[in-house]
Amino acid sequence: MKRAKIAILKNNLSRYLAHVRGGGTVLVLDRDQPVARLMPLPSSGARGAAERLARLERQGLIRRGAAGRARAPRQLRLVRRHFLDAWERWSEVTAADIVRRHAERIVSSHPLRVSDALHIGAALVAAEHEPGTLEFVTFDRRQAAAAEREGFHVLGPD
Repeated sequence: MKRAKIAILKNNLSRYLAHVRGGGTVLVLDRDQPVARLMPLPSSGARGAAERLARLERQGLIRRGAAGRARAPRQLRLVRRHFLDAWERWSEVTAADIVRRHAERIVSSHPLRVSDALHIGAALVAAEHEPGTLEFVTFDRRQAAAAEREGFHVLGPD
């Protein structure tokens, strides 16, 4: 995430907007205090979902599954339908410090990879610490079990 003071942002607005159009975020500072965040508008529909997932993959936040482990077509259709239904309510969590603290706690109490704990931590922040208000989607059995123990309703492996 780039940071810019108001005067610098004003004088270089085109450059910062190009960064945002490319999927980046700009934190706007007034006397070194954050006052706003410039970020891309969410795209709509399946194309927007694909673009957002591709950006997350480029950032190394998600990865594609192994080619030899295809999921059942019925299960994939169900998950895709749930994903597209949830798309309009989709939001990205950018509170990295809070997510990290949740992930540290989660990884110490559940047998998970750090990336899976970060996913659950981000979901807790998105749910505003009320996990019963969001559905958690995963194909990973360990992550599903941990998310359920954290209070989420899980759409997943079974």
